Amino acid sequence: MSKVFQAVLCLAATGAGGVAGAPSAPHPPGCAADDGARGLLVRMVAAYEGVQDYTARLVKDERFGDDVLSQTLDIKFRKPRSIYVGVTDGFGKGRTAIFPSGENDDRVKVKKAVLWAFDASLDPRGSRMMERQHHPITDAGLGYAVAVVDRTIKQAERRGDELVHDNGVELLDRRCTRRIVLSCPTPCPSKPYTVKENDTLWTIAAAAGQDMYVLLHWNRLRGPTGLKAQQQLEIPAYYAPRTELWIDTELELPIKLEMFDRDGQLYERYRYQDLRLNLGIPDSDFR
Repeated sequence: MSKVFQAVLCLAATGAGGVAGAPSAPHPPGCAADDGARGLLVRMVAAYEGVQDYTARLVKDERFGDDVLSQTLDIKFRKPRSIYVGVTDGFGKGRTAIFPSGENDDRVKVKKAVLWAFDASLDPRGSRMMERQHHPITDAGLGYAVAVVDRTIKQAERRGDELVHDNGVELLDRRCTRRIVLSCPTPCPSKPYTVKENDTLWTIAAAAGQDMYVLLHWNRLRGPTGLKAQQQLEIPAYYAPRTELWIDTELELPIKLEMFDRDGQLYERYRYQDLRLNLGIPDSDFR
């Protein structure tokens, strides 16, 4: 499909299938009317600052070794960090997890669907909550995605790298989007790190401003603990060598992201469907 034809479709679709909480206009602009990738990336951060809560269906794919595992989740999020996740398909189907911000000693309430199983209160970074997951529940959702993209752009500016490539307009789930590619220099830069006593990937990632699972995958490790003093690691300069994102041009928020590793393999894919903003989600939804 040509980009010109996609722009025509976007012009027709911008007012259709709207997202609750999004501002409406009598004459909504078409995809071709925005100021391109760089302006949209700047406004994306401001757009998320205006989001107080949201619900969405999240379809996610994450790489674990040679396998890419899929899940479909129903998400509710309210700032500062109250989160509800219900697994509707894939690993853990029927399970719900709730992180009520500032409550339950910052532990996750997990409920299972099967009668013989038990409910639990778990550490969000513990092995049970992190099983087959790249991110703890506290990093789930749009806010973390926006933060990762913003961090990548700022890192590129400091390093003098040219990452941003504008791939034009596309229609995605009847929403008008601009597809933007962030591609780091080849090979993607990294720096060496010598493991110190009592280091874990969590502590190394926090000190380096990087993501724990990025370090695990980049260094082909099995888990975040069990490191040995003097062990040599690499810390990549960027979250991913290549990131593709589709930013809804009306909401100015990303509704699809794909990240690729240094071997060119899909590392992560997140797709937000039926995104609804600023609904006034009550406390009862996080209990």
